[in-house]
Amino acid sequence: MMGNAIFAGIDLGGTNAKVALFDDQLHQIGEKRAPSRATESADIILENLAALLTGLLKETGTDPEDLMALGIGVPGLMDVQAGISHYLANFPQWRDVPVVQWFENRLHIPVVLDNDVRMNTYGEWSEGAAKGVQNAILLTLGTGVGAGIILEGKMLYGTTDSAGELGHMSINANGRPCNCGNIGCWERYVSATGLIQTTQEAIAKAPTSVLAEWQAEGQPLTGKMVSLAYDEGDAVAHEVMNQTGEWLGVGLVSIINVFNPERIIIGGGMAAAGKRIMTPAQKYIDAHALAQPLAAAKIVPAALGDRAGMVGAAVRGRAKWAKNNAS
Repeated sequence: MMGNAIFAGIDLGGTNAKVALFDDQLHQIGEKRAPSRATESADIILENLAALLTGLLKETGTDPEDLMALGIGVPGLMDVQAGISHYLANFPQWRDVPVVQWFENRLHIPVVLDNDVRMNTYGEWSEGAAKGVQNAILLTLGTGVGAGIILEGKMLYGTTDSAGELGHMSINANGRPCNCGNIGCWERYVSATGLIQTTQEAIAKAPTSVLAEWQAEGQPLTGKMVSLAYDEGDAVAHEVMNQTGEWLGVGLVSIINVFNPERIIIGGGMAAAGKRIMTPAQKYIDAHALAQPLAAAKIVPAALGDRAGMVGAAVRGRAKWAKNNAS
């Protein structure tokens, strides 16, 4: 039976839902994507995910009887052990949804639910940039900042499955207000949202910059636009990237000093800025981190891109299936 064992991973995002099928060696068989339908009821969203999975099984010619387990990654607050997703930002009708029970009743296979960033981390740990590493941290720099933390070969969950909210470390007690209620949260500076705010503040002081001209022409400010201006030598873009990189370094120093990781993996949309922010970040880290943990820490880009969540979800599903079938 193991030769035909198939595992599925679902990654539910605010805009799109993704599902992939893998064999028992985690070789991907196929994937399918569709809008998340975030404004619909929880039942409609779950039916949409089930239809996405069913469609992929048909498209790949996979016998549904060979599907052994399913893992699902979703953002927001949850009870991992109970398999209940409590709350998803931007999903207004989603409250206390028994995701695992719903899918196990539908599919009659083991199902695992976890936070989307932890699923990304499991993916990178199993098949990507953290493979073979026992102490690693994945940072996703997107509209916010998420993190998955692996310490001594185990994923860190915390008392309420909330461990990893590194984006809400305060790096400035008199800084920008955050939606969480805190002041000066790291993600208000190093996320895509934070980068745009820093850019707007810089443009206000330098109305003749290339970025100001582009904005005056009606172009919306994006991280990609700031990168383009940087590459054209725009002084404001350089100031913004240097400042953002330094703020990134501030948080990374704390992470290195506190967790002593062997690998820090940078993913998410902001990772596309690459050396534009990583060079000033590394400069700050080299100047301020404790020497011993700094020497052991390697900062690398994520390897799996937006597939990581599906890979990690399949990994978790396979682990639950294997545990259930252990003699």
